[in-house]
Amino acid sequence: MKLIFVCFLFLIALFLLRCASPSVPTGGEKDATPPVLIRSTPESKSTQYKNQEIELEFDELIRVENLKQELLITPSTKGDYQSKLTKTGIKLTFDQPFQDNTTYTLNFRNAFVDLAEKNIARDVKIVFSTGKVIDSLLIAGNVRDPLRGNGVLNAVVSLYQTNDTATVFKDKPYYSTRTDSAGNFSLENIRNGSYRVYAVEDKNGNLTYDQATEKVAFATEPINLEKGSASNVQLNLVKIDKRPPKVDNASASENKYTLEFDEGLVEAKVTLPNDYQSIPYMREGEKKIVFFKGVSANDSIPVQITALDSAGNSYQDTVKIKFAPEKSAPDRKGRNEPKVANSWSVGTTPKDGEEVEKDLVFAIRFSKPIRSSEPKGIRILADTISLVPLTEENYQWDAYKTLLTVKAKVNAKREIRVEIPKGTFLSIENDTSQVIKTNHKIKELENYGSIGGSITTAAASFIIELLTVDFKSVAQKRDTKTYQFDFLNAGDYLIRVISDDNKNGKWDSGDIEAGELPEKIVLFSDNSKKDNQQVIKLKQNWELQEINVTLQ
Repeated sequence: MKLIFVCFLFLIALFLLRCASPSVPTGGEKDATPPVLIRSTPESKSTQYKNQEIELEFDELIRVENLKQELLITPSTKGDYQSKLTKTGIKLTFDQPFQDNTTYTLNFRNAFVDLAEKNIARDVKIVFSTGKVIDSLLIAGNVRDPLRGNGVLNAVVSLYQTNDTATVFKDKPYYSTRTDSAGNFSLENIRNGSYRVYAVEDKNGNLTYDQATEKVAFATEPINLEKGSASNVQLNLVKIDKRPPKVDNASASENKYTLEFDEGLVEAKVTLPNDYQSIPYMREGEKKIVFFKGVSANDSIPVQITALDSAGNSYQDTVKIKFAPEKSAPDRKGRNEPKVANSWSVGTTPKDGEEVEKDLVFAIRFSKPIRSSEPKGIRILADTISLVPLTEENYQWDAYKTLLTVKAKVNAKREIRVEIPKGTFLSIENDTSQVIKTNHKIKELENYGSIGGSITTAAASFIIELLTVDFKSVAQKRDTKTYQFDFLNAGDYLIRVISDDNKNGKWDSGDIEAGELPEKIVLFSDNSKKDNQQVIKLKQNWELQEINVTLQ
């Protein structure tokens, strides 16, 4: 009996212990109600607060997630703080006092969630002043990616006092906030003054601008709040590349030397010493310059290289290249085996079977520079019977003799045939081209679609780009107020217009140190649709007109 009584008391104690322990209830309706802040010290909008502790209490048990990333304190504080989680709240203790006569905002964003369903506590923000008044001015606006035409999420918008020497390159901002999913931001409770404004991608979370990896936006003129708040600040977040390209890797074989750069090049010029003028070289892809051993060259050869990347940054240096020593291994009969030449390939664009327009552009690309050629042997036939006359004006070589482009207007109704005899081209390593024959049907309008419209702009020079929805270039036109893109495959497209202020044929991202903003850019958008849809949906045998764009 005594044993039964002891067991009974143990079960009661266990039951009471479980009832007293906080836990997440199971079963029942899903809790969709987020935690609510019911008390804070100091109370929001308090003045003359001199303590170094901040306390918050919620109406239920909470969990704190990524406090250091989520909590935004403006203006920035000196030193650091420690956090201590209580049953239904949190206590922050700062190791240095707040500045005198200053309004502080602590925005906790998504830091607090309930235990049951991780519902996020919304709009948890404490505003207090160490002085007698609460500053009430505001700077608000939007941060967008101009190339894609959309708002940028989580960009850091930073304010620096104009009369301060702090910079966005190395110092944390005086005021800061982050953008929402639409790119909108709002900095409230700002002190009257003049501020330089920036937005930073801030990949590493240090609140400053890392030129090597991050995008940035800036206003060219400070914002002066003497006359009140500023509520329509527009910032374009772009990658400003001011780093020149550099040689990233070099490799040598017996008859080939390759320099590889750390980024793509749009131009590369090579100057060889007088004794080595006959050494051939070429561009391979976007990043490589390849030299071929055309003469006996066993020593290092100083080569002057000038390279330009897409941002206009220039690399100029003298590089010493040296081919690997020749290997001469005897075969089974004691004879020396010849060295193996580099592989040789020839390709055409368009490929055999691809449809073409009557204004034919036919490109022949070689994997090595060409030593000699007889392009007059190329035959273009209209409807397999009519020979199209070609002159030297129809042929164009690139600077490295690795690409020959043939342009011709062909009066064909059904198809175009290209014939290139064997031996028309001889490479610098004596490779002989084989017979090339390609057949191409003429594109018919009913199998394709077209997009056209007009451009309204005061820009002296501008570029109209036709893009895929993943922003790959399909075609472009320049400086025409009416445009038309024909023979387009059915699919989704974008139209983008760029103000080409310096007339260099490309969009320029500006220069933060020189105070130069990015060139203006706008994407077509349909204001008649609720979502301001910018995608142009093209079907086969459709002609879409009135795709009009205004570039301010």
